[in-house]
Amino acid sequence: MGFARTDGQLNLLLQRADQTDARVADLDKRVDSLERGRWPLPALGALTGVAALVVAAVPLVQH
Repeated sequence: MGFARTDGQLNLLLQRADQTDARVADLDKRVDSLERGRWPLPALGALTGVAALVVAAVPLVQH
């Protein structure tokens, strides 16, 4: 009787572990899709800085 109860508890734990693994795999896919779709903020910031430098340098060069 004790072995059947322990076996049942182990089966329940295994089932929960499998469900958790499936949820983690789904979460990994969702995070990967979000990372692929994010804006490239560092590159955008660098381009904005270069553009501001060019705009500021144009009046100096025209004189």
